[in-house]
Amino acid sequence: MKELKRTQVGNFYINNSYTIKQLEENKESAIISIEDFLKNKEKILLEGKDLNKFLNGVKILNKNEDGIYTIYSKQEFIGTGVIKGGILKRDIII
Repeated sequence: MKELKRTQVGNFYINNSYTIKQLEENKESAIISIEDFLKNKEKILLEGKDLNKFLNGVKILNKNEDGIYTIYSKQEFIGTGVIKGGILKRDIII
């Protein structure tokens, strides 16, 4: 192989990308939010004691399938969590 050009990664396509010059000129419209980046991930809503446990890094029992989830409290995006073997673990807190 002499050359490889990646045209898509997940939901991101090369025809929607920006050059460095375009980014420098128009940073505000070129940057996507982490919520937009993770929009295809399932949501988990946490409140009360479970939310406090999650924020403090305590693992929580959860019956969802293994994977990465977005975590919300009320309608506010909190971060991401990972479920493995029925245990929800804090990943990234925003």
